[in-house]
Amino acid sequence: MNWLSLVNPDADVYNFDANFESEIFKSDASHFIITEKDQFKGCLSREALDLSKKDVSPKDFTDEFEIFFGQSHQNILDIFSLFANHQTNRLPILGDHHTFMGVLHLNDIFEIISETNFISNKADTIIIRKSSIDFAYSELFHLLESMNAKILGSFISDHNSDFVEVFIKIKHQGLNEILQSLRRFKYNIVSQHHEDQHEIKLKEHSAYLDKYLNI
Repeated sequence: MNWLSLVNPDADVYNFDANFESEIFKSDASHFIITEKDQFKGCLSREALDLSKKDVSPKDFTDEFEIFFGQSHQNILDIFSLFANHQTNRLPILGDHHTFMGVLHLNDIFEIISETNFISNKADTIIIRKSSIDFAYSELFHLLESMNAKILGSFISDHNSDFVEVFIKIKHQGLNEILQSLRRFKYNIVSQHHEDQHEIKLKEHSAYLDKYLNI
């Protein structure tokens, strides 16, 4: 599905000169999109909006306007990043020459992402960590593919000076063998898996030790 098809030209859009109505708070929007003559003016957060006075309009809050928007040529990940970076559930979308096209809802983006193969395909997700100095995607992918694993997708969930944490979704012919190989190459397995013999043995040893100490 093309995300542009979900852009709504009217939802949570308010004219720069028109007075706000109290019904505005029935919307679950974190930001209200302000336009003037079909030109984007800015975004006004719910927290910045004060309707305690009568006959107020967006132009009374111009100092509170936030300027952020998506553009029609951007891909779905760029658009999702804009939602996250600006902590919003509404994103104005501009076309060529910054013409206002409409508003995109965060829930619509979630729906599109949930339909991607990375999310919808049944497979195993492994979460691994490795030191930032030693980590390389090329090594990780080569190792997995050498064990006949099919990589469906991956992303870095955490990265600092000490380590990199990576989610990777794979189809495979034997998960335990893959996990043990990753450990041999100094990958720390963060996720838990029923097939992980290493974890099973650790639990067995721990249970035996507890039993011994309680004798």
